[in-house]
Amino acid sequence: ELVLHREFPSSLAGRSILDLPLRRTKPTTTTGGGKERQHFGDRVGSGASRGYRGDMGDSVTDFVEVARAHIARGAVVVPGDADEVWKDECAYTFSNAFGEGGVLVSLKTWVAYSPETLQLALESPCQSAGGLFLRIRKTKVERDPEGSKGKADDEAPVTEFALGTENGFKLDEQKYEVREQLSLLAVPENAEVDLPCGDLPLVVGECVKAVLEHKDGHTESLISEWKEELVTSKYADALIQLPDPKPVSSDPSKWRCASCGAKTNLWLNLSDGYVGCGRRNFDGSGGCGAALTHFEATGSIYPLAVKLGTITPKGADVFSSAA
Repeated sequence: ELVLHREFPSSLAGRSILDLPLRRTKPTTTTGGGKERQHFGDRVGSGASRGYRGDMGDSVTDFVEVARAHIARGAVVVPGDADEVWKDECAYTFSNAFGEGGVLVSLKTWVAYSPETLQLALESPCQSAGGLFLRIRKTKVERDPEGSKGKADDEAPVTEFALGTENGFKLDEQKYEVREQLSLLAVPENAEVDLPCGDLPLVVGECVKAVLEHKDGHTESLISEWKEELVTSKYADALIQLPDPKPVSSDPSKWRCASCGAKTNLWLNLSDGYVGCGRRNFDGSGGCGAALTHFEATGSIYPLAVKLGTITPKGADVFSSAA
């Protein structure tokens, strides 16, 4: 059943959806300059009883007419593959889809707002006439909390320093099922309808689908920022390795810096077997910098060193001191 959720005081019975007032919360949110912000609270709760209903006949039909008016004003733009969509967090706060009221994503600018900050969208010149906003609400439900498999997973010891692997730390999506609830809010009419709704114009469905399928812009920027580019060092192909280097003990407790005797942050030179510590940090920790000093003292021809303790069958931390 499709139900239109909206503010509908009894004193306004029989009036158009376009006449419906915006709801204010108490106390009213304020920002710099003393401007009052309208609060677009949660109209769609865990059950239909939390929505506002009025005797307006076919409420879905009324909402569709409101949506068509916004579309005619250019309030719905389908994002392309190269466009950035910010849908996971409010652009002004840390509010996300798991919070009360979820997030509200503009179908014109693809920027997310919280119910408390949605008024800021209306202060933008490109959306001063209002528009359509996709409300995304999410809840977490524990996966099989009483099942034997769930218990075994929870009790399994972590033996690998990794996220999401069989022996590593479990990610939220492995422990919880995320349930999503979608609705469409028309502002300033303050009318809302649950999704999916087959009566809405096709462009609305296309826009909603594109927004949901896009990766969040913030997530994309983090991936780009933290993505490690793995390159093959030009020194690896013709690495000089001296004969009969000093052997390194297989017992980590016996590892020492050849210069200062430090036991941590040790680097093994892959050419001559020299073990020295890393660079000194600003606070004095980290090491005496013997590994780099050794590289410079030997003519800068032994550039590659591996950090002791990181060597595994899958790889190791190798650093090149060459410029």
